[in-house]
Amino acid sequence: MTVKDDTAHRWACLRFAVVGPVISSPPGPGQLQKRLEQLSGELWQLPISGEWVRFGKSTIERWYYQAREAQNPIDELR
Repeated sequence: MTVKDDTAHRWACLRFAVVGPVISSPPGPGQLQKRLEQLSGELWQLPISGEWVRFGKSTIERWYYQAREAQNPIDELR
């Protein structure tokens, strides 16, 4: 694995760490937006710099839909 591949993989793992719990335990009807809003309020540590950041709800929602039906969510989020 090259450095570029490793970096992309680490970012994909972070994205999956954000949306994975929602995929594995889907919220009830009408609750997805509330759950995404909660996730957007949490702090996440960037894989390369170690900096703590928040991701916007729309970003998390995009990752969720990308990964939700994927055969391999990590590859999909790469």
